[in-house]
Amino acid sequence: MVEGAKSHQKIATNIRELVITPFSRWADEHSLRINRSEEELQARLKNHDKQADYVRTCRSQYFNKCRRVEDLDEEEKLGFQDPLGDIKSPKAMTPMLKSPEMASPYDEDAIRLGDDSYGPERLKQTLAHMLQNIKLGDTKVPILGTYHNVSTGSDIVDYIQKNMGGNSTAYAEKVGQDILNNGFLRLVGTVGSTFTNSSRMNYQWRPKAFKVSEVIDRRESIGRSGVSAAVDALAENPGVAAAKELVQGWNPLNNTHQNESPAERLRKEAKESDEKYRNAVKRLDGLRCELEEAMFDHMKFMERCELDRLNAIKSVILDFCGAIGNVIPALQSMIDRMMLFQETIQPNADLRYILENYRTGSFSPRVQIYENYYNQVGGE
Repeated sequence: MVEGAKSHQKIATNIRELVITPFSRWADEHSLRINRSEEELQARLKNHDKQADYVRTCRSQYFNKCRRVEDLDEEEKLGFQDPLGDIKSPKAMTPMLKSPEMASPYDEDAIRLGDDSYGPERLKQTLAHMLQNIKLGDTKVPILGTYHNVSTGSDIVDYIQKNMGGNSTAYAEKVGQDILNNGFLRLVGTVGSTFTNSSRMNYQWRPKAFKVSEVIDRRESIGRSGVSAAVDALAENPGVAAAKELVQGWNPLNNTHQNESPAERLRKEAKESDEKYRNAVKRLDGLRCELEEAMFDHMKFMERCELDRLNAIKSVILDFCGAIGNVIPALQSMIDRMMLFQETIQPNADLRYILENYRTGSFSPRVQIYENYYNQVGGE
């Protein structure tokens, strides 16, 4: 009994010193290596996602600035036309009576909508009737913001069929396409310039339509009336004269170009937003490349760690067999079976099996492409 107890004590000591202690120390180091690699990769992924959100914000700001510049250009183009241009033109000096119902197909001022020609007066009446009878509303586009004076393609087609002789949907779409091509409408929410009979397709009435039809834009009239009321209220205030010089000299934005027009300032802001957006895309692409390199390094490192783990399991079985096999000869048969079992552990083959059957992770950083509002390619 005493000899047997000593043998078991020796076996326990060998197992603790030769198997448990070294393997526990290796397991802790293995866990630490994996956690550090994963934390580093997660940090890079977090920076990439944060920069991607910043790029989307810069893109939205840039597109909004360009859209405002585009609207301002259209308003300036229509608002600063020479009112005496028609009187000075040779064609206006020639007396000619035009019927508002019909226009000659050879009239330079006439435009074609469908199969009919519309002179200036008839076009004015038609557009005015359309703006007063077609439902106008607001639509919000996730990136570009909110568009005003918007009608759906189906509402416009219904009006054309009822009031402009559109007997078929195809003809009504043709008339709508002509209205769009002549600059009275524009497609919002998607890319292209095609008119479609759909309740999901939204079209904005451009300032040119209100200018030609002489219909007052309700949104602009409300804004102007509010400004006029505020100006009138200030004019009646006896303290305005005393504070006028202070207000004129106040520059809260610390703008060094105080004499620049709103249009110049808006174009300058659009250019700055473009540069900011382009730089953000470049930085995002650099982070994406670094993230992909880190992902490859992490996967290679994890493959080496897994191979090391399989080798450690094989080694710990051998150490355990050696710790108990040299003490009690009666256990030799069991040790032989354990040695036979460890021969079945093939680290390279087992690692290949794990990679082929349990591979996970479909994440692939998508390239964010710089999108110029005017479809121009520039910069580096």
